Amino acid sequence: MQAVTYSRVSTDHQAEHGYSLPEQRAALTAYCQARGYSLVEHVADEGVSGRLAERPGLRRVMELAASGAVGCVVAVKLDRMGRENRIIQQALHEVRRQGVRVEFTETRTDDTPSGRLLENVLGGIAEFEWEAIRSRTMDGRARKAEQKRVSPTGKAPFGYRAISKAQAAVIPEYHGRD
Repeated sequence: MQAVTYSRVSTDHQAEHGYSLPEQRAALTAYCQARGYSLVEHVADEGVSGRLAERPGLRRVMELAASGAVGCVVAVKLDRMGRENRIIQQALHEVRRQGVRVEFTETRTDDTPSGRLLENVLGGIAEFEWEAIRSRTMDGRARKAEQKRVSPTGKAPFGYRAISKAQAAVIPEYHGRD
């Protein structure tokens, strides 16, 4: 069977520093080899949020499915397809409408009522997880801003702008501060 693999990471930092993409690609390649699938293309959305329905890589997967070039789309986990359940379900529906299977290396689902129920539950969990991560991140940023703490990345705290000591020396309101 001809297959396309799909992977995604959400941030430019993850994409640029290899966090997760190489691991996803290795797992996807091994999965396809173990099943005797012929890998047509490995498609990745590097540094693109799963909250976006329009992603270049996902669009390419849809094109390959619509053209009949592949019989299977393989991703590591369902949340690689998206971080909103509606986006995930729409992508799965569009691919399957073309007669193309969707498989995940970490979770076994299929196009049956119970398989689609499991995908909906996992899609809801993916959405919840994204919202929980975002909430914790924003809470942490707000606390750092309230405490006027600088983040370990050297960036200014949320809501502030960092200036050098030289800049502070020429700004009257900063004279005498360290």
